[in-house]
Amino acid sequence: MVARSTALRAAFFSFFGCFLDSSPKKILPLHCWVYVRQYCAKIDEAARNRMELIVPELAKRNGVTEQLKAENQMEWVRQMNACKAQAEEIVKAELIYD
Repeated sequence: MVARSTALRAAFFSFFGCFLDSSPKKILPLHCWVYVRQYCAKIDEAARNRMELIVPELAKRNGVTEQLKAENQMEWVRQMNACKAQAEEIVKAELIYD
């Protein structure tokens, strides 16, 4: 999932970017990477849970229904992709950049 890797990458660099910008002699010890993975897993789980709540809410608000899916599938896909993109931006603002 592209959004997942983008969200994880953004979370990683927002939290650990200061270590990566330093000189090569200041590399994180191996045990710190365990905490990095745990931190990223928590952010990933929270982001997924939030997306599961936001996307249906946005679809309902924008009138994306099963009837639209039956009548015009391409329009339904376009609108669902727009809802998903909007939800991703909300999740990034709430969980990663804030």
